[in-house]
Amino acid sequence: MRPTNRMAAFDLIDNEERSRMRFPTQTANISIGRSSDCHISFPLRKEIADYHIYLTLVQHPATYRLTIGENIKSVRIWINGATVDLKRDMFMPVSMNDVIELGERLSVTITDPIHAPLFLGVPEEQKKRMYEEVKKFRNGGHS
Repeated sequence: MRPTNRMAAFDLIDNEERSRMRFPTQTANISIGRSSDCHISFPLRKEIADYHIYLTLVQHPATYRLTIGENIKSVRIWINGATVDLKRDMFMPVSMNDVIELGERLSVTITDPIHAPLFLGVPEEQKKRMYEEVKKFRNGGHS
């Protein structure tokens, strides 16, 4: 999946596209502004607690630190075409040197195949299939 070039600062993949993927996935495009601190949330529904990524300017203009919220399983980041994968067990802040400058665009994808709220709003039959796939995935490919 590639980041979009749309100018929207916050863009969630629609349910139909998400249902075609292996696991529910959310994507946001962020334009880095002049603020030294950027708080990005990924709510699927307003009644569900947000999934948070904190993007903080550490050293102007080239270094940002990413802190992954507790509900996040893994995060994939596109930084001007390069891909960085952050796993949930890398919860300590991660520094990325010389990759982001003010005005550059960043695309973040969150994948969480385990956390139940991601299945809210999905039809029952599809939800059962998704849970089965998650169980199979967690058991090393065996149901």
